[in-house]
Amino acid sequence: MNYQGTGGGQWTYTDRDGRTAVATTIGTSCANETDVTVCNLVTAVSTGNAEAQDELLFFMNSSMIGSLELGSSQAKAPTEAMPSTQTSKSNTWANVYGGTSKRASSTTQSSLDTSNAGLTIGTPVAINDTLNVDLVFNASRTSLDIGLTKDQEITANSYNFGAVLRDLAPASGWAVDAYGFVGRNSYDGKRKVMNNQEATGSETVTASYLGTEVLVGVDAQYSQAIDETLNFTSGVNASLSNEKIGAYSESKYYSWDARTLTQVAGGVTAGLEYHKDAFTSFASLGLQHSDLSSGKTAGYTNNGTAGSYTDTSGAATYRTATVGFSYAANDSMNITGAAGMSRASGGIKGSSLSLSANWTF
Repeated sequence: MNYQGTGGGQWTYTDRDGRTAVATTIGTSCANETDVTVCNLVTAVSTGNAEAQDELLFFMNSSMIGSLELGSSQAKAPTEAMPSTQTSKSNTWANVYGGTSKRASSTTQSSLDTSNAGLTIGTPVAINDTLNVDLVFNASRTSLDIGLTKDQEITANSYNFGAVLRDLAPASGWAVDAYGFVGRNSYDGKRKVMNNQEATGSETVTASYLGTEVLVGVDAQYSQAIDETLNFTSGVNASLSNEKIGAYSESKYYSWDARTLTQVAGGVTAGLEYHKDAFTSFASLGLQHSDLSSGKTAGYTNNGTAGSYTDTSGAATYRTATVGFSYAANDSMNITGAAGMSRASGGIKGSSLSLSANWTF
């Protein structure tokens, strides 16, 4: 922080991290300065949560989408290509997944370190002879550390309920699925903020806030035989999410306004899969783009003074690579596993693991 005297008892405060610093006189004596009768309270709160919310939203959504059995009744993420070998559309399935994502710090962005784990369970519901629907429940936990020294930590617990519509264009040669979810995201935050009334110059504040989300999307997969054991695979996908986050406070000094984020994402994949008896192995490369189309500005109040922050880094393009296997253990059980990695603009690096079981009772 820089500060400069502008006159008798007057100072100008500038936070060099770009935050809005607020100085007030509160009329209490300064313990260490006998000749000063009024203390200046200087506070500032970082914009890490406002700037990182779109990355957190994309990471949670892409991980959950990856746990759905899209295209071929196997897990298929925007960043993961799974085998096109068909299993029974009437099977119940479950997927356990986890992943990490990191972003290096820069002159305009804080570093990020994210990890998550989740469980998705789907079961078929009979609608009619031409429409196959799976009812799906998802639960996940995501941890986000902002800053090299973890100046801010956010834990998100997410619960989603929805449906996957299967094989919407059976005559096209493509496996086309669509999905829709409603969810509740519960956030718990802890971070250091600037406060010159504390002996260390900062204090730790906590916050709890909620988000309500709607997520819809479509995924289309195509497979073309090269020979008896080798297939070429390709796919396209798109999704739209809208999350409404309620207003919340961090200690008595800081509060954030309600905020609604709309994020669009889409991508393509291409790869190969090899079949040998009950075993299938596969590998793919892809591109995935996300963009925060609305909700880039977050309003806040620091010690009674209103301010706002606009996220200028709301878009990213991810380059992905995935390898995995699928094994038909018996007539009623199929197991699929995959590992993936991604690289994105802005110095983002990610990795993922997924294990899925599809079985008939």
